[in-house]
Amino acid sequence: MDTIKILVLEDDPVMRESLNEALEDEGYSVVAVGGALEAVEAARRQAFDLVVTDIRMEGMDGLEALERVKLQQPEVRSLVVTGYASEEDTLRAFRLSAAGYLKKPFRLEDFLDMVASLISQRKAEQQQEKHEAQLRQTSRRALEALARVADVSVSPPGRLRQAGQLAGRLAARAGFAAHVCGEIQLGTVLAGGREVLGEDLDFLLETPPPYPIVHSILRHCDERWDVAGESIPLAARLAAVALGRLEEAGLDPHWLARARAGADEDEAQPEFSPRGVLMLAKALHEAGNLEGARATYQEILADPKPRTEAVEALLGLARLVRPAEVEGLVTQAVQLARELGPVSAALSGVEGGLLLARAQSPRAVETLSWASRAAQELGLTAAIAQTLVALTRLQGQGLEQLPRAAEVLLQPAHAGELAEVVDWLVPLALEHYARAPEARYARILGALVASHSRSVLAGLDELSPPARAALVEICGNAKGIPAELAERLGSKAPQEAPESASWLRIFFLGKFDVYRGGERIPENLWKTQKAKQLLGFLALRRQVSDDVAMEHFWPGDMVKGKRSLATALTMIRGALRPEDGRPAPELFHRAQGMLALEAREVWHDVEEFESLYRQARSADEGGDTERAVAAYRRLVQIYRGPFMEGCYLDWALAERSRLEQMAVDSMTRLAQLYQLQGRPRESAECAEKALLLIPESQDLHLLLMRAHMALGRPDQAVRQYEVCRKILDRELGIEPSLALVEAYHRARLGLA
Repeated sequence: MDTIKILVLEDDPVMRESLNEALEDEGYSVVAVGGALEAVEAARRQAFDLVVTDIRMEGMDGLEALERVKLQQPEVRSLVVTGYASEEDTLRAFRLSAAGYLKKPFRLEDFLDMVASLISQRKAEQQQEKHEAQLRQTSRRALEALARVADVSVSPPGRLRQAGQLAGRLAARAGFAAHVCGEIQLGTVLAGGREVLGEDLDFLLETPPPYPIVHSILRHCDERWDVAGESIPLAARLAAVALGRLEEAGLDPHWLARARAGADEDEAQPEFSPRGVLMLAKALHEAGNLEGARATYQEILADPKPRTEAVEALLGLARLVRPAEVEGLVTQAVQLARELGPVSAALSGVEGGLLLARAQSPRAVETLSWASRAAQELGLTAAIAQTLVALTRLQGQGLEQLPRAAEVLLQPAHAGELAEVVDWLVPLALEHYARAPEARYARILGALVASHSRSVLAGLDELSPPARAALVEICGNAKGIPAELAERLGSKAPQEAPESASWLRIFFLGKFDVYRGGERIPENLWKTQKAKQLLGFLALRRQVSDDVAMEHFWPGDMVKGKRSLATALTMIRGALRPEDGRPAPELFHRAQGMLALEAREVWHDVEEFESLYRQARSADEGGDTERAVAAYRRLVQIYRGPFMEGCYLDWALAERSRLEQMAVDSMTRLAQLYQLQGRPRESAECAEKALLLIPESQDLHLLLMRAHMALGRPDQAVRQYEVCRKILDRELGIEPSLALVEAYHRARLGLA
């Protein structure tokens, strides 16, 4: 917990010393001064939680000093202590919102009790402010998630987003601030998708959310201009014009003419968050809408600001274009990723190198070799294994290292990385086994073949005779080999579930994905999202009562809830059932009103995230910096995004907030440790990632400014200060801290 800082202004030296000692004995950090000007100067240098001041003193009195302190620190609490005060002084103290008032003489116990009470009140206020900021952020994400769902669901996909952009441009023409234009755009998309969203949107009409403009649009955009006229809020009129859902008589003629004329090319065009647009592009890509995905990726690239999303968009585009175009996109992505930091550069190099290899580009070996060295320096084990597999395929060397690469990639946390190279890894590994058969290697290959049988079947006809013979031997002894593969090979495989402590792998952080063995379960196999979410709920808790599950998912009617719970469990079993007919472990156990999930068969990334967090904190507190950095670094890699992004059930929101706070704490601490180790590039990269989660954090902005200064980039430090200042003003209505202001002036002067 941060130390409470108290400023004491008392001109009586005996009283000042007495108050100072008493407060320090209570564990507070105290600055005690005897003059008003000293107090104002102290407040200029650092922030305080409480000001304790006398009134009467020579020159500037205590209340005037308090007024000047509050100009610098409006939220600071104050306690006035005085031996004599006129009615005028009392009124002045009241106008300054003095939270406490004590007349001398007073008992020290009463003084300390009042201080404790005021500090408690201030902390409660800060907690409430933080809670409200989180609610605003959560509400915004919920609205954007609903907007993405609506935009993908209508025909043609993307139509609502185009209407939103038009409404945003019209709002800019009307003189609205940029953030208001963004809300108008968002409200327009939601209004256009009301029929698709149904009850998911109804709650917004019942209780106004923290975004009243969105609420106003949903309320009024269907009202007719020829009936209600100017009484319709302007935002709703703009949304109606952009959507064009009413005949001309029902639309504001002035803004209808503006819309037909088109907005100026140089007008700001407010957009959804870059992360939201990227998620939309990936959803379109996964759904097979390649043209929509390509257009959305291009839209991200049209905005130079979101560099992280731009890297992903470039690599996403590289998966859609002709082989001849891949090299240019990968080169751009890696160059941009290098500006973000070493980890981003290494991971982008690996992904880009794999794409180049599949496009048969002559640059593939060079890119993968560089990415492999970068990954080794950073300890990115899965990335190292991927490059090893790819380089072995391209160069025909390094077969003896494949067993270790396979072991790394078979770890549950690396299911996604293995899927990228498994079609190369299996035949290469079989070739190596045919040359050097070992019992331990046979077990690794057995697990690899059982978990990725589709890839093995797809490449079966391309195997060399020795590799095919090795596969027959492996399948004859390994468990969990599908009957179709065994029949194709002319062998009999044991029809038993595979030996695995993680047959089911669930990735909560970022995109909510479920893997059955090593293969991801496609979205179309989940009959409803609620069934998939119930599986996540059970995986986190391992065991819950039927009543608790129904309370979270189907509150109200108990009979209907029990029926819905049984139906959802049937859907889950259906989605988890292997499509090739192999037996699957029984995951659910029900007895005496309790529902349990077999822990041995399930792995999820939240469990690993929490374990790494404990390791990192323990090493950090014990002074083992290297071990702490390694754990924090792995933890940050695992945190791919918010918990179950797109799910807004109460239990998921609470879990998301908890894990996000752990991620922010870890990223902040890792950035600090990197700074202490003289690694400003890594520090800057980590601070930027954390700022995506909590953009109003002054500590993170300060870390990033200092990293820019250490890298000889004072101009970027100045720009970062301006970004911070605008965010603090818009979101919290406060000024930057003194430490930030000092760093800003040092940057302007070019001081290290």
